[in-house]
Amino acid sequence: MKKSNQVVVPVVIDTNVLVPSLYSYTRIAVFMTYGNILLVWNDFIYDEVLEIMERLSPIDDDPFLYAAVEGKAEYIISCDSKHMVSMGNFNNIPIGTPDEFFNWVIQEHPMRRG
Repeated sequence: MKKSNQVVVPVVIDTNVLVPSLYSYTRIAVFMTYGNILLVWNDFIYDEVLEIMERLSPIDDDPFLYAAVEGKAEYIISCDSKHMVSMGNFNNIPIGTPDEFFNWVIQEHPMRRG
């Protein structure tokens, strides 16, 4: 990705903004990606970010789970039966296979047939 010609701004970002930006496509994430933001932080901020990320979930699928919550997803579709599907739901968002999703969507969002 090409760096923008705009000014680089040194900023401190509160963790309630920084952590979602690590997982999803936010405006802050875009600025960081293009090199327009220079993160100013210390050991305290670093430790807090790690603690929040560890708290989100004990499995490797954190980015998907966090994106589902932040994006207000109604369903998480996965074929990972060991980690994801076995959870059943995350933050009241159902998790299932593609087939389970289609069964769920028929019940939750019935579609009229022409």
